Amino acid sequence: MIRNQKCIEVTQINNYAFCQYPIDEGCQYDYSSKTCQIVSQFDDLSCSKGINRIACLQLTKKNLQCQFVDYCFGPKNIAFDPLIIYETSNLLFINSNTCNLVNNGDIVKYDTNLKICVKVNDLNSISCITEGLNKDGCLSIKSQNCIWDLTTRKCREIKFDVKDDSCEQQNWSSHLCSQINLDKPCGFIKDGCNFIDIQQARCTQEGLNKFACLNIQKYPCIWIKNLNDENYHCEDYIPHLSCNQIPQNVNSKVCSMVKEGACYYNLQKLQCEVPNKNETNCELMGLNIIGCVQIEMCFFDQKCQLLNRNNYKCDDFPIANKLICKNAIDSCKYNEIVYGCSYAYDELCSNDSLSMIACQNQKHCSYLDNNCQCKQYIDNYHCNYITNIERCQEQSHCIFLNIPSNSEIDIQYNHKCRQKTCQDLKAEKCDNNKILGITCYWNNSEQCQSASKCEDIIHSTYECSQYQFNGRPCQMINKKGFCEQFSCEKFSQQLCSENSQFCKFEESCKTKQCIDYNDKNCILNDCDWNKNDGICQQQVECSQIKNEFDCIRQKFNKRACFWVIQNDTEFCTSHGCRNLNKSLLCSGQRLIQESCVELNDSTCLSCEEILDKCECIQQSKYCYYDIKQNNCNSRNCESFKNQEECPVNFCRYQDEKCQAQCQYIYDEDQCKKIKECSWLKKKQKCQVQCEIQTDELQCKNLNECFWNNNQLNCENKILILIQDIKSLLLSLVLIQWIYI
Repeated sequence: MIRNQKCIEVTQINNYAFCQYPIDEGCQYDYSSKTCQIVSQFDDLSCSKGINRIACLQLTKKNLQCQFVDYCFGPKNIAFDPLIIYETSNLLFINSNTCNLVNNGDIVKYDTNLKICVKVNDLNSISCITEGLNKDGCLSIKSQNCIWDLTTRKCREIKFDVKDDSCEQQNWSSHLCSQINLDKPCGFIKDGCNFIDIQQARCTQEGLNKFACLNIQKYPCIWIKNLNDENYHCEDYIPHLSCNQIPQNVNSKVCSMVKEGACYYNLQKLQCEVPNKNETNCELMGLNIIGCVQIEMCFFDQKCQLLNRNNYKCDDFPIANKLICKNAIDSCKYNEIVYGCSYAYDELCSNDSLSMIACQNQKHCSYLDNNCQCKQYIDNYHCNYITNIERCQEQSHCIFLNIPSNSEIDIQYNHKCRQKTCQDLKAEKCDNNKILGITCYWNNSEQCQSASKCEDIIHSTYECSQYQFNGRPCQMINKKGFCEQFSCEKFSQQLCSENSQFCKFEESCKTKQCIDYNDKNCILNDCDWNKNDGICQQQVECSQIKNEFDCIRQKFNKRACFWVIQNDTEFCTSHGCRNLNKSLLCSGQRLIQESCVELNDSTCLSCEEILDKCECIQQSKYCYYDIKQNNCNSRNCESFKNQEECPVNFCRYQDEKCQAQCQYIYDEDQCKKIKECSWLKKKQKCQVQCEIQTDELQCKNLNECFWNNNQLNCENKILILIQDIKSLLLSLVLIQWIYI
């Protein structure tokens, strides 16, 4: 019956056990009055017999861990022992303090309704003051500065303050560890903060401080701001951007993994940067593969390293600078796809990464001056191998020296043909002279020097603006005798006006765009002049043009566009030769002003598309190699010296010279100068006038014409062909009508 009584109703008892049964309020046994009394001061109680479950489980002071099983017990029975594993499931009917005993790895808090410990699944739901939080839970809080107080065995929040120069901070949460501002690798390890091994640690390890995060060796990390507060944390960061777009506060591993362009780690700025083009240090921190292989004699194996050995094979260095590939003792080349050395098979002589064996294995190549070179280039253009004085002097890039000297070395050097340099030129022939793409200039020391860009010109006798690179003049840097690349954006209003060919002033000086040019300067600046609208506009890629009329009048990057018809498809392209009808022979076909040639691999290209000088020289029937511009061009009809050489498919031999056929002339003025040609204004094209030829022999000499023996006149082959087709179609229609 006592179990159903209220606490104050239990009187005249002789045993404290009677007070353990009431369930209405906290109840305790009063030894003096032999009655049960309602508990008013819980601070005076301990985990002991004589109190009911309600009183027992409300004890939260004095670090009491109480459990009620028939009676309340605690310190003597369940005092914390670190060697004992306290399971969550075994602690039933307990007070909140008892949950801090749980040490089996569970994160728990106290359930005030069920009077048990419950597991925490969402760490964001707990704080330093969560009731009944155990140590593991306390030290896992990531949004507050929590520590585990060993005295009270409770979690509490502190104001962050590191006084000693050490990572070792016992019973600190991971959130506190990450704020340790020391140049030492700190992190959260089990029961608090401690030193971590940056060789083995991952970015996601709990409680890493900034120094640890940005010095982790094996994994790419970023130090990034928390979403919920002003603090930071470390996390994984896989780079998918180019070097300059990578955010700040990353470790060197991030930079070494960048796949777009060269990249290294700037330790002072804690960010990725593009290395200097003239970089020579293989051991730059965080240097990625692309940056590594751009440095002479560097190879990549876990990190970028300098090669210090000889007599190696090609496959010893799969990721390496091309000079390493070139010096291999077997057949080797640099492979741009894998950024390293690969075995060489059929290669171009111009490949400057070919090893000596690889070069010697190529049919048209010779290994000279530590480089692989085209045999035909050597025979025709290499100054050092020209023995004839007259032939040497014919080459504008060569010079034959014949200076008397008593020294055998000087005699050997001066009595032969060699490549001309700017230093060979005297004052009157020096300035702005160009030798194989190199510009010469006369300096204040009365010496002729060479320059390949504006910045190479130092203390020139003449103004920087006298020299041009990439179609733009140079400009002086602060009147100190040094030149730099032309830039409208750096000009004052006055200088802007003085350079109005390239610049315009609109609040500040700006570079002119196509729309700003008149008809005279439009084409000169690689733009297109729209005759219909009378405006200059930006060039459009051939592939974007959708009709034949616009296509055949368009150029892109100084090359003509072609209208191609293939089966049921019509399109505009700058690669006309590649799209020739398969029934036509490639070599000798003429598309506007470009000749098609078939290469050794059966590819059909125009001469202008050939990038290798050796291949260009091999196609000398239709192409010629321009050594000054270092490019390949189609031969024009005038370059063929006799009738045997003159190609009949786009040239005609007349008046003892090879000339372009009318339909291959694209300049109106040039067309009108030739009496056999007429300019069709509507079609904007040149066409032969066969009908004006009265002499049979002269008519037959024109490839586009034929002599009609019946009419005794000269007629256009194409026009007659069109008429024949029309007649045939008309006949078919009549036949069909008769049958109907």
